[in-house]
Amino acid sequence: MNPVKTIGRYQLPILNVEAIQEKQFEGWRKLLLLLKLAKPGYVVTLKNGRTLHFTPEEKAAYDDALAFHAEVVRVWGMCKSAGLRG
Repeated sequence: MNPVKTIGRYQLPILNVEAIQEKQFEGWRKLLLLLKLAKPGYVVTLKNGRTLHFTPEEKAAYDDALAFHAEVVRVWGMCKSAGLRG
């Protein structure tokens, strides 16, 4: 199960995300961040090697979607172990 979810401006299978790193601002880029000319965010690497850029709101939406998926899989597992068929 790898559901496709809409995360902000992206539609992606949520389990295809391999890594999420917070953007690092150094030197003059840090100055732009302090002057509010640059926006904080996250660099997202997918399993196929492509990268996306998440805003903090999109990162929170991704975390919520991943937590919901984990809960669904947990309940599905409990139902399967109880002998229910789907």
